Amino acid sequence: SPTYSMNSMAMAMATTTMRVEVPVKRLMLMRHAKSSWKYPVSDHRRPLNSRGEKSSRAVGQFLHENACWPSLVLSSDAKRTKETWVNMARRGIR
Repeated sequence: SPTYSMNSMAMAMATTTMRVEVPVKRLMLMRHAKSSWKYPVSDHRRPLNSRGEKSSRAVGQFLHENACWPSLVLSSDAKRTKETWVNMARRGIR
């Protein structure tokens, strides 16, 4: 059986191409869409305005088209934040 010195083993390993697939993790930080000051409600209960509804759907469409949809969302339970995510999930501009 052939014998190999440490140098020849190191050389063989160095010249061998190894490809390792590593999953990419992405952190996205997002803010809620434009909210409405039309109604006299607490900050936590403030809804989106029409511009916020439209822009959140556009962002959802962009994320979907570019395969950037998040696998996990950690979010505030404020009304405007929940509405932002619901509109983004619709994935379309109306």
